[in-house]
Amino acid sequence: MTRRAELVLLLAVALEIAVFSALAPAFFSLANGFEIVRSSVELGLLAVALTPILVSGGMSVDPDDKTPEGIRKSGAVVETHGFPVLPGSMFLMAYLGDTPVMGLSGCVLHDPFTAFDVLLPRLLAGEKITRAEIMAMGHGGLQRKHDH
Repeated sequence: MTRRAELVLLLAVALEIAVFSALAPAFFSLANGFEIVRSSVELGLLAVALTPILVSGGMSVDPDDKTPEGIRKSGAVVETHGFPVLPGSMFLMAYLGDTPVMGLSGCVLHDPFTAFDVLLPRLLAGEKITRAEIMAMGHGGLQRKHDH
């Protein structure tokens, strides 16, 4: 951002503060300032708490693949390495403390809907996903093709 753009932005914010302060006298108060800081801290903590770790590369059936080994060596507890839904059958779900760690196979780059898409909304909603829940997504001994 250029110095001129920064100055224009600063003047716009100053004008906004002046207008809001004229309309609502409590707007430019110390109490409101503390409330803004408190809300920002809460939002930041929530963002950190809901941030999964995504790891990709080397997620095939080869036992020498380094990504699953690296996730395990990080101290993460693996729920499952394998997913009964295609595409994404080599998906890995783990937890490093309370932080979800997802090992993603290459299909997440080219398929419009994968195992990752099935679980991500639930993780962002704060759910802890277990091996039993993942395995229940299969049908009998067969993998299910997940068509959105």
